[in-house]
Amino acid sequence: MVQQSLCYEDIDLKPLCLQAGPEDSLVATTQCDFTITESTLRHGFPHLIKEGNCAFIATKMLGQRITMRGSVHFVWDAESCRVTRLFWKASLLSAMLDLLGSLEEVEQVFQGAKISPEGSFVPNL
Repeated sequence: MVQQSLCYEDIDLKPLCLQAGPEDSLVATTQCDFTITESTLRHGFPHLIKEGNCAFIATKMLGQRITMRGSVHFVWDAESCRVTRLFWKASLLSAMLDLLGSLEEVEQVFQGAKISPEGSFVPNL
C-alpha cells in the first residue's frame, strides 16, 4: 500500500454515485484525478526512466493531470455490523489512452510497469 501511495500524489477522489449492490453491498462510482509526478514515474513506471527509448513517453506524462473513472464495492457483514471487504477498480488504461493518444505508447507504458491498467499496484515486478 505504501508503494501505491507513492504513485498517486496530489490525488482528488470524488464519489459520483452510490448504488445498492448485490446482497449486502454498496457500490460507489468514482472519479479520481491526480498529477503524474516524478514519484509516479519512479515507483509506478520505472522502466520509462531506465529505458532510453521510452524517455519521450515519460516526458509526455510528467506533470499531466489525469482522470481515472472507477468504482469501490463495499461488502457489509450484517452480523458484525461493519464493512468486511472492499474492492476497488479503476481504468488507468483509458486515462493513459486519453493522455497519450496512441495504443502503442500505452502498451509501452504498461509493459514492465508496477501499476496495472486497472490502477492497482503489481507487487511482483
